[in-house]
Amino acid sequence: MNIIDKAKKAPAYAKLVFNRHYGDWLIEHKKFRKVSYSPADMFFLQVKDGEFRRPDMIVRHLAIDNYYGNNDFGFDMYRKLQDARVKKGYSEEAVKKFYALIESYAKNGYDPDSYILADRELKLRDGSHRMAMATYLNLPEITVAVFNATTALVLDYKWLLDHGFSCDEVEVLRSKADSLRREMNVPLKCILWDSSKKDDVIAVMEKYGKVVKCETAVLSDTQVAALNSFYSRNIADIECTVIEFQLEAPQYLPLKFAQQPQFAQTAAIKKALGKDADKFTIPANFLENTKLNRIF
Repeated sequence: MNIIDKAKKAPAYAKLVFNRHYGDWLIEHKKFRKVSYSPADMFFLQVKDGEFRRPDMIVRHLAIDNYYGNNDFGFDMYRKLQDARVKKGYSEEAVKKFYALIESYAKNGYDPDSYILADRELKLRDGSHRMAMATYLNLPEITVAVFNATTALVLDYKWLLDHGFSCDEVEVLRSKADSLRREMNVPLKCILWDSSKKDDVIAVMEKYGKVVKCETAVLSDTQVAALNSFYSRNIADIECTVIEFQLEAPQYLPLKFAQQPQFAQTAAIKKALGKDADKFTIPANFLENTKLNRIF
């Protein structure tokens, strides 16, 4: 009987052991669902209390930048990370594997069958290299294997400081993480089908972010058909108001297992609009926004 089976039958004091190991048991027995997510959504879901909690991914991002000649320190940080996280002396083998991964992406592109692992809250468990590649290459989607448990994995800034990283190196990582947050927080493509409501709708939106563009658009029949198919609606209008809206800081509603994340702010906007929300579309996440931009 393995540790999980024992914990299931054990009294209450075994609950901690069960929770700590259940994610590993699920992974070992391939108890997960594969779903395509936006790397941007995955990135922002690693933010907690205003701080990016997986700076090891930023180390990998800087190593990729080093590979392409845009800095001269990324792989030094990467070696330090791998020696601390795995074992001393492992870094050279890790560098060779990372080089091979970067070269594979350059030659063959992204392989959707190659997945990263995340827990039910979409906290990254394994696949920081692939996540770094996805953000570096600005991929629209990435395959994630989601298991139905929470993870106890900790690789935050404190961990780095406790394992040989200097304060200056941590500041470099913080700065790069903040830069990526700004880059990935792209404006959301929103559509208002009743232009007479424009001022009221914008007033509500600006409580949660910034309207960066607003213009009247005449859509083609193909675009209208695509939007109706995408949203399962039956809108015949070809004239609308297109609003580009940038969230102040993306936040998400509590997640349902293996479902797409939902912006808390856009849900609040639609609720505040009441019946007017029927004539307004606003992306629920960055993946939906990417698909809307393809239509336009």
